[in-house]
Amino acid sequence: MKTSISIKSVDKLLLLAFLLGLITTLIFAYTNNWVESTPTDATVANQIDDFNRKLRIDVSDRVKTYIAGFVAGDSNAGFYQVLFIEQASFSTPAANKYVFGGKLIAGKCELVGKDEDGDEIQLSYAGKHMIGSGTTPQAYMYNDTNEDTDGGRESTIRAKGDQSGGETTTLGYIEISHDGSSDDQKGRYRIMLNDGDDSDAPSKCPIEYASDGTIDVTNSVSVLDEDAMGSDSAVKLTTQQSQVAYIATQIATKAFGAYTVQDDNSATMVVAHAYLANQDGFVVVQHTVNGAMDVIGYIDTDTNPASGGTVAGRMKAAIYVSTSDVQTMTFPVASGKYFEITSANGTQSIRWYPIGTLVKCTDQD
Repeated sequence: MKTSISIKSVDKLLLLAFLLGLITTLIFAYTNNWVESTPTDATVANQIDDFNRKLRIDVSDRVKTYIAGFVAGDSNAGFYQVLFIEQASFSTPAANKYVFGGKLIAGKCELVGKDEDGDEIQLSYAGKHMIGSGTTPQAYMYNDTNEDTDGGRESTIRAKGDQSGGETTTLGYIEISHDGSSDDQKGRYRIMLNDGDDSDAPSKCPIEYASDGTIDVTNSVSVLDEDAMGSDSAVKLTTQQSQVAYIATQIATKAFGAYTVQDDNSATMVVAHAYLANQDGFVVVQHTVNGAMDVIGYIDTDTNPASGGTVAGRMKAAIYVSTSDVQTMTFPVASGKYFEITSANGTQSIRWYPIGTLVKCTDQD
């Protein structure tokens, strides 16, 4: 008796092959061509098994590279890969649907997704992962937790890497989160870095910005808020307020204070005496003489500047005829240095002009 092949015996395999045909196109050679013509009346019942076997081979040839379970001994379940073929463009999907496909871009097949509004996102370019495409590409990270906590609603971009021993750790991350604890839209931005032993929890925050765009100096380790600049760091920044305060302080301390003619014993400073400067300042010598004059100012690091010290200033004349004229000599003295004035004749007034608040010089004789 002659018969035809019944679809009921192979309907599941045919359906599977049909669905796979919608998502992938195969590029390798097959054992048999895919034949969908209706069997002739000459097909006899004893050939049904051969047709079933051939169908299995045809289906396996076309799916085994992509779907597990079509090779003897393969117990895996799932997809190995999905092959996308390039096309110049593809149609916008219907409502409530999304489509992925291979699109020809700059001569290469790139993976592109398209939504029901026709908006496309290009996911690859020249062998690299790509986020966004078009004239205004954008990337979104959406935290759907309903919260108003400080640091909540956070989204992060993390950088991980493998050490030479194979250990995988987090090198750092960028985080944008909620600023404050109110029910509002304020955001904050910070960078976190691994300082060497943090594994996957980087602990150092070089910079953090509050919602008003200012730096959070409390949490930012690369920024100092020090009016006195005590850290003296060569690698950290300072705030504008700290700079203004420091400059104002330095100006105040470098201004001339009230001068004095007395030493630390409240005695009038005189010639042929050594004095220790306890702060930076200037020595001003007023000299009155009727006749020749030779006034010398010495500076040294020991208590006897006039013996081997450096000459810091000198007034010298062969004859001076008027007792009413006054000659003045000025020279600077650094804190910690000793000075001494010598004069052969005449009268002298020695004044100490400090830089900053007055500290009297110490008499060494």
